[in-house]
Amino acid sequence: VKASQTSFAHELLRPDVRGLCASCHRAPPTALHAQAGSNCAQCHTQKGWKPASFDHAHFFALSGPHNTSCATCHVGGNFSRYTCY
Repeated sequence: VKASQTSFAHELLRPDVRGLCASCHRAPPTALHAQAGSNCAQCHTQKGWKPASFDHAHFFALSGPHNTSCATCHVGGNFSRYTCY
C-alpha cells in the first residue's frame, strides 16, 4: 500500500527560508548527496524532488578516470559548473 503524499506550498514560506531545505528535509544517505552539501536547488526544485535536473550517468559516467570525488570537478561545491582536471 502506497502512502498518500501531501502537497506543501513552499511559496508560502518566508523568502529568507525558502532555500534552506536542510532545515526541514534530510538529504538521502548517498555518497553524492553527502558531497553536495545543503544546496539542494542546484539539482532539485521545490515543486518536486524528482526529477533532478541533471542525469550525471548520461553525460559523465563516474567510472574509469571519472571515478573521483565531486569536488575534483565541481570546485567550491558549485554543482552548476564543472572543470576538467
